[in-house]
Amino acid sequence: MTFRDQGNKRFPADLRKEIWDLAELFADTRAGGSDPTQQNLLGWSYDPQIGSGNSVIGGGVEYLTRVVPVRDGTVKNVTLGLHSVGVTLTSGQCFAGLRDRSGNLLGKTVSQHTNWASGLFEKKMALDVPVDVLGGVPVYVCFVANGSTLPGFARLSTSDVINAGCIAGQGRSMYSGGGLTDLPASVTMPGLGMTNVVGWWAAIS
Repeated sequence: MTFRDQGNKRFPADLRKEIWDLAELFADTRAGGSDPTQQNLLGWSYDPQIGSGNSVIGGGVEYLTRVVPVRDGTVKNVTLGLHSVGVTLTSGQCFAGLRDRSGNLLGKTVSQHTNWASGLFEKKMALDVPVDVLGGVPVYVCFVANGSTLPGFARLSTSDVINAGCIAGQGRSMYSGGGLTDLPASVTMPGLGMTNVVGWWAAIS
């Protein structure tokens, strides 16, 4: 259900937008939907209630999952769902971060080698700098790890059709080649893998 582009155009634009946003949120909620703002989040890859399992990540591989902010805001944290802990993770080689659609790293966490080795479920991780985002403009939560036994994160499914209809470098879920020990300052998005991908769950706040 949508209320976009309806109503009296003589209303102030900001007021029209606020009214429509609230109307859409109310309609989605009444229909049984869920909105990230109901859980104090600015956006997520999908409603966490439909997550179906978890997968252990590959060492030195950067994974990216697309998150679309529901409104303008400032991102200070990224969140992943830890479902199996890592063991003897390598210090200074386990990070999460946020990229724009061009592949630029906008912010990243401190090394998560200790955090991802204990305390299952929600992992809310602070970025080193706040990142301003626009509602409806996708960003990518990214993460990489190395160690003896790597962590497993919440996911929806593993399938080629996750990226159905997406152009190269703009998939919902993508991954790099291996051998990374950090999140590089930029990546070439069209060069990322888009087949047989995992539907990772991630959120921003």
